Amino acid sequence: MVTIKQMRYMIVALLLFTTQGWAAVSAFVDRNPININESLTLTIESDNGGDKPDFSVLQNEFELMGQSSSTSLQIINGAVSRKQQWQIRLMAKHAGEIQIPAFTVGTEQSQPLLLNVEAADGQKAEQSSDLFIEVSATPKKSYVQEQLIYTVKLYFGVSMAEGNTLTEPKVAGGDAIVVKLGDNRQYQTTINGRRYGVMEQQYALYPQKSGKLTIKPPVFDGNVVEQGRSGGIFFDPFNQTTRHVRVSAKEMKIDVQPMPAGITSHWLPARSVQLLEQWSEDPPNFIVGEPITRTLALMVDGLTAAQLPDVGGNLPAGLKSYPDQPQLTDTTDAKGVTGMRQQKIALIPTQPGTLTLPAIELAWWNVEKQQLEIARLPERTVTVAAGSGTVMPVPEKTIPQAQVVEHEEKSSTNRLMDLVSTTQGAMNQLGWWPWLSLVLGLAWLITLIAWWRRRTVTRQVTAVESTAGQQQLRPLELQLKQACQKNSAVQSKAALLAWAKVYWPQQSVVSLPAIAKLSSTPLADEILSLDRVLYAESGAEWKGSALWQAFEKSRQKKSRPVNKHNESLLKPLYPGESSAG
Repeated sequence: MVTIKQMRYMIVALLLFTTQGWAAVSAFVDRNPININESLTLTIESDNGGDKPDFSVLQNEFELMGQSSSTSLQIINGAVSRKQQWQIRLMAKHAGEIQIPAFTVGTEQSQPLLLNVEAADGQKAEQSSDLFIEVSATPKKSYVQEQLIYTVKLYFGVSMAEGNTLTEPKVAGGDAIVVKLGDNRQYQTTINGRRYGVMEQQYALYPQKSGKLTIKPPVFDGNVVEQGRSGGIFFDPFNQTTRHVRVSAKEMKIDVQPMPAGITSHWLPARSVQLLEQWSEDPPNFIVGEPITRTLALMVDGLTAAQLPDVGGNLPAGLKSYPDQPQLTDTTDAKGVTGMRQQKIALIPTQPGTLTLPAIELAWWNVEKQQLEIARLPERTVTVAAGSGTVMPVPEKTIPQAQVVEHEEKSSTNRLMDLVSTTQGAMNQLGWWPWLSLVLGLAWLITLIAWWRRRTVTRQVTAVESTAGQQQLRPLELQLKQACQKNSAVQSKAALLAWAKVYWPQQSVVSLPAIAKLSSTPLADEILSLDRVLYAESGAEWKGSALWQAFEKSRQKKSRPVNKHNESLLKPLYPGESSAG
């Protein structure tokens, strides 16, 4: 729950962020809010260079712990720009709201900053050792596939030598997907009067099944300086004795709830969901036979792009669509992952008149309000104008090969009709029999040429698609095999989804049941069994050998389906086996 105070700081931070976009002098901190006795870094940046700012104005509220500066030059199209940067490490002298004043560099001035310094949160007195790890997770209870933010803090009160390692957290049984959120942050804090350096790293965890989720914490393994400690974290490299240490935090258990009853649509537990659209023309101009591009974007705060469904929606009669491959993008910050699925769709009207594009609705679960909500794009009514008689070509990548062949055949037919029209007058003068023989012979020759060209193009396309597809499928099949051998249900699901997206590039395959529908009976049964295990409330053990055997058996029996004339480009997996089910 975001409090009014937290919202206030978010608004102030947003205003400062937007202001920095055009300010010649900007000021920002690396962390806000902070706890009392924790250090932070203040950066002053000038686009025009200048003299060092006066940092003495900070001494009333902060302890000044060190300063540094840097200068960079950039040449773009012959124009030289200079950027000067000053950094100062600070530690607040008291808790509460502290204003960092504006700084003047040359004739420009930065915006003031509002820093929130929180009181000590009761660090444990027994945490006075040289090195220890703290972990935390929010929320304490979550739904299956909901994002958890897992925070790791390594505290060190001694100097650390080289060759140290800190592992990433692991989830028992591989029951969650772990995503690292950016680089670690480093600062200082004081616990019970002792100064510690802190290295903080955050992760986003996505539980893949309900029940108890056990998180195994990171482990620090390395060497620390035994002698020469002077109450700080710095040391003399020429006079040191090291000792080996290994520390870890305690395991953490999270209650993962199944999805709420009554959810029949795609399960999307998130903080916010946005549906957006953009047209190649604004407003869109619909003309018979001419393509227009519609771009649909789905942005979800709290889920990865791989978890997002297709939102293409249904189209009315009189409109053909040719979707491009979706683009999946993830961005991360301290709050987690924001996934975006973006897809371009070429729309071609086939008849004039009025068409209504239906509304697109997507149900999602608001994890903050604990309720079901609907993201919606409203319906759009458009008027399709009659074409000029010349049909504009659709981009080659959006036209199925069957339509290319069909176009060639139609062109051959048109040439035949032109030939008949041209010779009609001569036929009336010299008699119809010799001319009819000539026309039939030419028609047979044109038909033979068209058949040969179609066969050659089909073979070439099939060969190229088969080679490229197999090159992409082989590493994905190896990933699936390895996941099955490790009996990891989560990794097997991810490998299957990645494999299916390559195997059926024009099909929206976003779930295991969707893959099962396209598969033969033995393999479909194993895929559905995997899906039930992932969403079961009890921690049922899963063996991956049966799934891999069914997959390998199907793969050996049939190769990838070949696109044939007048047949769908998207065939079920190993179509020769479908009759057996």
